[in-house]
Amino acid sequence: DAEYQWLIVFICYFQVFFNLNLSLWRLEEKPVPFGLFSMASVILNFILSLFLVICLNKGWVGRIYAQTGVSIVFFITSIIFIVKRGYFKRVLPQRSDFYASLIFGLPLIPHQAAFWARQCLDRFFINDFHSVEDVGLYSFAFNFASILIIIGNSFNNTNSVLIFKKLKEGYINSKAQLN
Repeated sequence: DAEYQWLIVFICYFQVFFNLNLSLWRLEEKPVPFGLFSMASVILNFILSLFLVICLNKGWVGRIYAQTGVSIVFFITSIIFIVKRGYFKRVLPQRSDFYASLIFGLPLIPHQAAFWARQCLDRFFINDFHSVEDVGLYSFAFNFASILIIIGNSFNNTNSVLIFKKLKEGYINSKAQLN
């Protein structure tokens, strides 16, 4: 239905600000807020999905509503954090900002599309051979595994800035500290 497609568009929009906030913490080398914010998102998503899918028996629709609700909460929270840290200063972007964004972002589209395809093809096959309810259960179970993935990615994201900063000094000089 068009309603769900619009919800997905809004979720994607809200995720831009969530990811922007995480990236800012990463670049500021603040792993604690980065990790807490990431984990809070996953835990809230997990609890709300559990409640809507299993307790209220909403199936796959409950999963979409859970994702939408969590996206709205973390969109608002991200905006508050970004504004408090003073990152929204310019009201209108300059033409050069659009150009720089396109130059940087366009090559990332195939990469993100491949990620999306990898994430969604399994659900497509489950839906083809089983029921929509099974797809909802699979998606819910996948979120369980996502907790571990997010922990690993959080560690990598929060430490990659430090790692590259140390490598800039030279591998020989920073090898012991990185080990």
